[in-house]
Amino acid sequence: MQASIEDITIDSKYRADGVKLRKQNTTITSGDMGDMVNIKITDANDYYPFGMNHIGG
Repeated sequence: MQASIEDITIDSKYRADGVKLRKQNTTITSGDMGDMVNIKITDANDYYPFGMNHIGG
């Protein structure tokens, strides 16, 4: 089993009146084989999540 490090960032966007517009979760997993980036964005208007994965180093 390989050791890996996982870095998770959560970023939320709000309107001036405090209504949440969008939430973005970014997970970066670093290991012996390189880095993997997983981005999941949830649009608060319809709560439809869409994501993007990137494997690279």
